[in-house]
Amino acid sequence: MRVLMPVDGSSHNHAALAFLVGRRSWLEAEKPDVELVHVRAPLPSRFSEVFTQEQIRAMHEEAAEEVFAQLEHEAHFPTLTKKVLVGSPGLEIAQEAADTKADLIVVGARGHGFIDSMLVGSVSQAVIAKSDKPVLICHDVPAPEKESLVVGVAVDGSGSSDAALDFIIRHKTFFGPDAEFRILYAVPDYQGIMQKHLVGAMMRFIPEIPTIETEDFREVTDPVVEKFAAAGIKATPVMLKGEAGPAIVDYAERELGIIVAGSHGKGNLRALFMGTTARHIAALTRCPMLVVRGS
Repeated sequence: MRVLMPVDGSSHNHAALAFLVGRRSWLEAEKPDVELVHVRAPLPSRFSEVFTQEQIRAMHEEAAEEVFAQLEHEAHFPTLTKKVLVGSPGLEIAQEAADTKADLIVVGARGHGFIDSMLVGSVSQAVIAKSDKPVLICHDVPAPEKESLVVGVAVDGSGSSDAALDFIIRHKTFFGPDAEFRILYAVPDYQGIMQKHLVGAMMRFIPEIPTIETEDFREVTDPVVEKFAAAGIKATPVMLKGEAGPAIVDYAERELGIIVAGSHGKGNLRALFMGTTARHIAALTRCPMLVVRGS
């Protein structure tokens, strides 16, 4: 497995490294090749009038080495390489992931304040936008104490959910030897909707709501449970209610060690949206989140 990790020396880099190093069973089973990438902004064009390209390159490499030096003693991986790139971080990281056939990109997210949290960090968001690789978003919080995680798999019955399930099946050890998988699906607040819009005789349908919710829930989660079972993974369906994003975030803060979600962001605006539910979760949670792009 090839893992690409952009670094800039910020505290969230240390948090992301600690999370990866804590995946001991995965490190032993898959022996991942980890590449640390530092992207430098291009120097003003006037610099080329004073310095040679070799000198400018040396400046970039010297600055990058300072960043790498802060992290190398924490990066306990079977194989570790370093690379310096120059340009726009989102574009350069996405291109490097494509060129090296990376299986996973790991990014840190600052998420300070409302605007930053909605953008999940500009670099993180740009990487998700430009690359079709799975992206693990780690916030600046302590790594889980236990190797085996409680994994919340957010599903909606779409192809993007299938991509997330396939990643979990291929890389089960990433989540720990005794990981617990919970399938999360939020059914609409049917009772609230009906109470708001129905009157008189129509109110008699309210007792049918639990049946409607159960049918809706099982239609989405039963195939997921069966797919996991066929791969030897036991999964427990969990019914949430209301708008999916807030419901999953609230549950994650109380119960989960990581969230896995598919993303179906498409078109030129996928950088901003990456799928409405996935964006909402990534913007508000402090829990590590793995976003897997669907077809």
